[in-house]
Amino acid sequence: MIQVVIDKREKSARREYIKDRFSTFKDVSVNEDTIPVGDYLIKKDNGIMFAVEWKTYSDLVSSIMN
Repeated sequence: MIQVVIDKREKSARREYIKDRFSTFKDVSVNEDTIPVGDYLIKKDNGIMFAVEWKTYSDLVSSIMN
């Protein structure tokens, strides 16, 4: 079973978009929680496979410059 965890602090519209997309897959659960790293976690067997940080272009450029 693959689990998608969405940070509760992520924008509402984006959270709903991700929930809608992943809920169509068999054996994928989608949950919301406050997570310390990233905006989304993809987990399998309770181990984190990878984290995703969603950035706008201007946020990315600002992060790189800093």
